[in-house]
Amino acid sequence: MALTALLPCGIANAAESTTTSTVVAEGCSPEPTVQAVFLGKVLSIEDGVVRYEINQVRAGSLSGYAVEGEVDVYYDDDATFLTKGRSYIIGATPNSLTNRLSSKVRESTPLFGGAEVAGSDGDTTCPKYEDPVRTLNLDGSTVESGVLTGFFNAKKRIAGSILLAVGIVFGGLFAAVVVKRSLDGASRASAKRRAQRSRSRGSQTPQPSARPRA
Repeated sequence: MALTALLPCGIANAAESTTTSTVVAEGCSPEPTVQAVFLGKVLSIEDGVVRYEINQVRAGSLSGYAVEGEVDVYYDDDATFLTKGRSYIIGATPNSLTNRLSSKVRESTPLFGGAEVAGSDGDTTCPKYEDPVRTLNLDGSTVESGVLTGFFNAKKRIAGSILLAVGIVFGGLFAAVVVKRSLDGASRASAKRRAQRSRSRGSQTPQPSARPRA
């Protein structure tokens, strides 16, 4: 089942193919299948796990994996190629190691079921399958997964962390300046009041009377 066939124009046939078995020649690998294909919006990305808001299930079922309209999909390093807030079409399959659904962005090695499979003879012709466990853009195009994509995404996160740290430092300095000025102002006001009280007491002190001349 090709993942591109799961776009709107071919969704009916794609949904049917998830439950239809195909006879393959002896020694050939069966066509790979997916647990579900759905449209989802990225809510968060953390430790290789992408949490999606489920917009629409196009084929299969997310029963047992979805919780309140959201589902987690494990990508490992491929998670760095996805963008929070964007929507994708996801072909996902259960991962026995993580007990959650998994998918990927980068294309894997083409799946063959011919002479590479143990037990097949050299004359057996096996079909070539497109791996359906992929995540694509909504238009069916592949998600950018160049060597520098993850690097730039990481740089954005690092830059964001640096800017946050700088903001905290400057915020702390600003707060310190405001507090210092407030304390200085209060100190000057207090000194001024003390001086005024002192002058007031001085003006109220009775002057000694002049001695009479002899």
